[in-house]
Amino acid sequence: MSSKHVPSLNGFRAISIIFVIFGHAGYRSFYWGDTPGGQLGVNVFFIVSGFLITMLMLEEENLNGNVSLKKFYARRVFRIFPALYLCF
Repeated sequence: MSSKHVPSLNGFRAISIIFVIFGHAGYRSFYWGDTPGGQLGVNVFFIVSGFLITMLMLEEENLNGNVSLKKFYARRVFRIFPALYLCF
């Protein structure tokens, strides 16, 4: 199974982003239980990201017998820094 893209998680990503946008837009009464909607969105996004990163690392271990943290962080840098550069 290739874990580069998991379509079933797109819905969770979309919902979490909408929750964060509502939180930033000032919908302070937007809660899920005792948790503000924006915080819930951040939590869900981090859970989905952690799941995907874990899947990628397990796949790399299955293919190569180990996980190169150097290559992992290099991929993260090349993925995150372009957006960071555009923001600043």
